[in-house]
Amino acid sequence: MKKKLIVLLTAVSILGLTTACSNDKEEKVEAEKAEIPVEEIDEDSTLKEEDVIGDTEEEMNENDIMLSSLFDFYLQHHKFGKYVNNMKLVGSTIVVDFHNSYKEMKKVNPDSIKFNKYTFPELYEKYVPNNDYKDLNAYLIGRSMFVLANHPNVNRVIINAPPNDKGIYHSVDVNREDLGYVLGFDVSLLKRGIEEEEEDELGAEFYLFANTYLEPISDAPYDDNKRFLNLFIKQQKGPITVEGKEIAAINEYRINLKYLYPLRELVMNSDRYSEYVPYMEKIEVKKNKIFIKFSPTFRKSVGLNLSLVLLAGTFLADYPELESVELKSEEILMKVSRKELIDFLGYDIATLVKTDVGDVNDWDEFDEKFSRKYVYTRDMEDRDKFLKRFLK
Repeated sequence: MKKKLIVLLTAVSILGLTTACSNDKEEKVEAEKAEIPVEEIDEDSTLKEEDVIGDTEEEMNENDIMLSSLFDFYLQHHKFGKYVNNMKLVGSTIVVDFHNSYKEMKKVNPDSIKFNKYTFPELYEKYVPNNDYKDLNAYLIGRSMFVLANHPNVNRVIINAPPNDKGIYHSVDVNREDLGYVLGFDVSLLKRGIEEEEEDELGAEFYLFANTYLEPISDAPYDDNKRFLNLFIKQQKGPITVEGKEIAAINEYRINLKYLYPLRELVMNSDRYSEYVPYMEKIEVKKNKIFIKFSPTFRKSVGLNLSLVLLAGTFLADYPELESVELKSEEILMKVSRKELIDFLGYDIATLVKTDVGDVNDWDEFDEKFSRKYVYTRDMEDRDKFLKRFLK
């Protein structure tokens, strides 16, 4: 039976609930079609179907399919999605456990170029400043309520955020009966409609009630958010576990297949670089460094220096584990290392892109802080400083 790749990490909206498939053989065919000389691909190092963890569609039962969709749902969040490590269904209970650090994530995904240590910071250090758990609690509350509202066969949801520097876990433990007590009605009434599901929306009814519980409105003891936190948020020395038969499980989160393909193929097949690909005469990738040589017509067709600035910044923002970029057109050479660019900007440019674990990224901050300052600007001072530093 020929396997189909069931890929859990997809290009969807932040709260989308879809899955996607990819086929490495098709990607190789597209690479061969491109009229760009590339180095030989080591067949032993290329991605094969048997390397991908996943069941065939025929082998997946209803519980596997539900868990796959829920796993994807938990991943699609630009702050906390990347920390999701594993998920299991025990009886009628969903249990989700988190990674804490970039180092832990790399043990599972050693070949990933999706994140680096700047875009995958320690969770508490980055997202719980001064012990303010508001954002983390909103994530835990929102997803717990949504799962119970839309999956009647799930009666309890447990999410274990990782231990902090004192070894204390921050968890949510919500069961259907107690949630109904807090809400005053059965949470299933917040289930989204068919049209909302097709449009990847959580549902109008869910939004209306979730907004009441996601963040505190007042300091009063009867504040809905505070009532929810007091009942369902736990802090303890170990993760919350549940005994019983494990019905389905996803034991570790895998980066989207897209981010496991060779970098040269990503560049050639990305819409972000499509207008530049026809001018690329040569692409060389060695470890985490990329060199691109452009044809002479590139200089005549576009504003060369500005294009090189934009491309260098975009490469280093788009692929956080890329260490350096060299772009050459005739006698012009731009060489930008991530280390030097961090020194120049004062931050890692990859942090300007709000990255989901899927493929939907928000580039607004990149456009605001980098493109408009060093590329599309009438103020030549900053642009000239960049060119002086990196144009060789």
